[in-house]
Amino acid sequence: MFLTRRSAPRRSFLTVEQLEARAMLAVILVPEQEGSIQDGINAANPGDTVSIRSGTYHEQLFINKSLTLQGRSGLASKVVITPGQDDGDGITVNDGVASVALCNLRVTGWDQNGVKIGFLGEDPVDRVVIKNVIADFNGDDGIDIENAAVASLVAVLANKNNDDGVDAEEVSALTIQASKLNDNGDHGLEGFNNDGLVKLIAVTAQRNFDDGIFVGVEESPAATDVVIVGGNFSSNGVLPGGVFGAESADGVNLDFVHDISITGMVANGNHEDGLDVDAATGKVNIVGSVFQKNGVAAEDDAADGLDIDNVDGKTTLTGVVAQWNFDDGLEVENVADVVITGGAFSFNGSDGISLFDVGDVWVSGVACVSNGSDGLQVEEAGFVTVKGSTFLKNADDGIDLDAVAGRKFIGVVSLLNGDENFEI
Repeated sequence: MFLTRRSAPRRSFLTVEQLEARAMLAVILVPEQEGSIQDGINAANPGDTVSIRSGTYHEQLFINKSLTLQGRSGLASKVVITPGQDDGDGITVNDGVASVALCNLRVTGWDQNGVKIGFLGEDPVDRVVIKNVIADFNGDDGIDIENAAVASLVAVLANKNNDDGVDAEEVSALTIQASKLNDNGDHGLEGFNNDGLVKLIAVTAQRNFDDGIFVGVEESPAATDVVIVGGNFSSNGVLPGGVFGAESADGVNLDFVHDISITGMVANGNHEDGLDVDAATGKVNIVGSVFQKNGVAAEDDAADGLDIDNVDGKTTLTGVVAQWNFDDGLEVENVADVVITGGAFSFNGSDGISLFDVGDVWVSGVACVSNGSDGLQVEEAGFVTVKGSTFLKNADDGIDLDAVAGRKFIGVVSLLNGDENFEI
């Protein structure tokens, strides 16, 4: 019988310097140890946590060092930071701060921004984390972030602010997750001149005066990639009580960005388009998303479910539903190749699908039924292939092709249309 000796597991040891650094980090209790939140901030060393007991604090706060500011109860509504004698921005994080985290707070009723982080033209803030924070009823933006390297917002409620829910300018990597940006006086999110990635996961931006989401740049090069996973961007520009906001209010408006990837989003009932892509220097990929009844309440005759223009790369739609929109279900103009697989583009006021000045076109497994004009209209395009698709009861043509390089139909059904089933 042989016994195998097992080697003892290695232990990792902290250096003296690491132990000293850990020992130096402190949790400062407000009001038990410091009478006010600002006193706690002033007493903190970089890396410390200021832990705030539940209550209402009439304080204007200034942060000039790396720290965590958090409500102790874990509930955002329990620590309320609101104006007293001083007004302006509720919480200001100065330029050049390495890392700041704001957690479990409500910042409300300020004359300017609820939270103001960084300043354009100054040293950037390296890292921003805002988690479980309510920023509402502020005179400007709920949260304003300028000139930051990385910003992560999780479980944020930025509602009913006079300007934007969240305004992010010159942020290299912006992620917003499981957040609500509703009922603001301008945009839910305005992302401007961000030169990296804007990623939205399970975000709601509804009933804002202008776009639910706006992301764009002022001038070339367009370096912003946009990723949207889930989320609801509906009723922007269409406010309660039959009031209308901005005539150009879209669910999502992407203006001069790079690559676009959208999965599982919903954009219904906006004043204008559900999704408006004004320009993209990369490619566009949209999967399993729904765009319905845009422009209907406002009777906006420019309102499409999706309006995609000026894309340098391929535009791909898979399993997209665009129905009951006031104008077209899908309108695409001046883009490279277009691939549409699956989905429904029916009951729209004009065309189900309208493609103009595009490259090669592949349409497979779609339904275009009972649209106010053509089911599928393609004008000035490369080779067009339509496979396994249905075009029924459209007011004008089922399929209308004009000035295309070539065409091929495989298993296509086009019947009972008001003018021609095939206008080629």
